[in-house]
Amino acid sequence: DTIPDVGVFPAQLAHDVPCDLECQGTLNLKLATCNVLSLKPGKPGTQSAPEHLTVGPSRQDSLLAQFDDEGVHIFAWQETRLRKASNRHDERYWLFRSPANAQGHYGMLIGIHRTLPIGIVDHGKQESEVFIQEHEVAVVATTPRFMILRVKNPLLRCLVITGHAPHTGAEPDIIRDWWHSVASAIPAPYSHWQCILLVDANARIGAEPNAHV
Repeated sequence: DTIPDVGVFPAQLAHDVPCDLECQGTLNLKLATCNVLSLKPGKPGTQSAPEHLTVGPSRQDSLLAQFDDEGVHIFAWQETRLRKASNRHDERYWLFRSPANAQGHYGMLIGIHRTLPIGIVDHGKQESEVFIQEHEVAVVATTPRFMILRVKNPLLRCLVITGHAPHTGAEPDIIRDWWHSVASAIPAPYSHWQCILLVDANARIGAEPNAHV
């Protein structure tokens, strides 16, 4: 089975922002992750009208609409299989992409909601909603098989990590090396930051209860 490096797993995010002399806040995040198998457009003329809605841009827009309807603040998709790099955002989500490799394998995408508040800050006399702005997000590392973002916001300071781990039939050394490569891609200044891990781990969980399961 896949054996993740425990250092990669996220510490539990606190819901209450530490109180200081000026204000305190409440963080409320809804997260999601899934392997989308492909967002590549189909070949021209090969899909009927209903089928073309399940591939390419139409499928991406449908998925974005569903995540928006469910109130998801941050999501990750694995195996987009899109080789072209793009910085194009969506009206609902800031979108950050890691392209697939030259053979069209893997590919990552992380979306962060633009208009859905992640919580509230109480300034004493008034409360204000907090949103994640584009300038508060930075790409830390990208490969076709994983991506790491840094989010630094008044309510949330963390790394968001998505990836596609080797399948359970791979050699144990390959599996371990992949997880170590993700961990080693985190720069030293962020080594103590909390992490949100949104991956296709190709692993079974729950056999041994722990802090994360």
